Amino acid sequence: MSGASAAARTTIVLLAGGSATRLPGKLSLPIEGEPMLVRVYRRLVDGRRPCVVSARGPLDPSLGAKIDAPVIFDDRADAGPLGAIVTVASTLRTPLFFVAAGDLPELDAPFIDDLERAYDLDARTGEAPEAVVPAWSNGDIEPLAALYATPAAVRAGSVALASGRRRVSAMIDALRVLRFDVRPQDEARLANVNTRPDYEVFLP
Repeated sequence: MSGASAAARTTIVLLAGGSATRLPGKLSLPIEGEPMLVRVYRRLVDGRRPCVVSARGPLDPSLGAKIDAPVIFDDRADAGPLGAIVTVASTLRTPLFFVAAGDLPELDAPFIDDLERAYDLDARTGEAPEAVVPAWSNGDIEPLAALYATPAAVRAGSVALASGRRRVSAMIDALRVLRFDVRPQDEARLANVNTRPDYEVFLP
């Protein structure tokens, strides 16, 4: 997948199936000359980790031609990001995966490195975490830019969906979570594009 090392332990799961009701077609909007989703893919995929894309159907040709990664169709169209995560994670062979929302234009591979280091440090002191989730100082978390243990996330996410809970937080609540404090250098990385004003920030 994407020419990544066979020894990779983390798969990048790039989410591209959201309805984007507040900014339709946002993943195709150009940022610095390339579609947003292509930019996110390029910044995250550097040959060290495989990548899969979660979508509701085939990618628009303008995107698919520039994204060298398998596309896994979300078979839980009414279950939001959690359904997509469980669907994709169930197919993975790596012990860890990093979820990346397709509307985070400044997210990059070094951020995954940082979360993996935090995972390793915590694992050395006791039982390994089942999720490393960025957390803001006000208590908010970023579940769609987080690192997860594959078997644990599939199990917890499946249980949540079976009980009618569709929020990613329902999965996280059942996991051993290591909170990763958002640092000043992470604030831009985690800025997402939900509305037209959000997008205009990235325009020249």
